[in-house]
Amino acid sequence: MVRLHRASVNKGRPTMELHCAVDLHGDNGFHGIVDETGKRLLSKRLPNSLEMVLEVLEPYRDRLEDRGGCELDV
Repeated sequence: MVRLHRASVNKGRPTMELHCAVDLHGDNGFHGIVDETGKRLLSKRLPNSLEMVLEVLEPYRDRLEDRGGCELDV
């Protein structure tokens, strides 16, 4: 499990936490982020590359919950 640590300073952004979900399939996966109201902020398919996933999630990092959901197809 990869844990994204929140920044200690809010930087003037809203304090609403975001929820992240990942659904992995073979060599690619669906990644999504929604806010507390259910509004979709990110919906994207990415290769299963930790570096690429972290890069895409970086703009949301300080607002992401400490936990997320992941579904694996094996």
